[in-house]
Amino acid sequence: MTKCSDNSAALDYSNEIRDQKEQMLSLPIVKVIHSDKSTFIQIYNDLKSLNNNFLQYIQPIKESYMKIATYNFKDGDEDEKSGNGETDTNEKREYYIRAVQCYEDAVKNYKYALAIFTKSSNNDQKNISIYQKKIYDVKLNY
Repeated sequence: MTKCSDNSAALDYSNEIRDQKEQMLSLPIVKVIHSDKSTFIQIYNDLKSLNNNFLQYIQPIKESYMKIATYNFKDGDEDEKSGNGETDTNEKREYYIRAVQCYEDAVKNYKYALAIFTKSSNNDQKNISIYQKKIYDVKLNY
């Protein structure tokens, strides 16, 4: 989708994938809790296992937020370019409003990724700076 510059479709698809990953995070635990056959010890052990593998589960969600933010940013750029080509003032304004919304969504999603990263790592300052720079770069556009 991004190869044919359809960032809106890529954004919708990536949001859907992220939603599924977030739902899958707790699904095994919910199944065990709802099962008539599971014991308290089994639920406890499954929760402990989830806790031990939490980073493995959360990493793809963080990556999804990064991808979504990138698509938001590109989508905003496309709207801004389209607005620049418009002669009708109302149309131009609509494109710019949409571009600003895309940029704001990009910042929000980069912040989500940063929050997951800082909670799930040893807070490597170099990597935190990368996220903060992406947020700063997006804010420069609007």
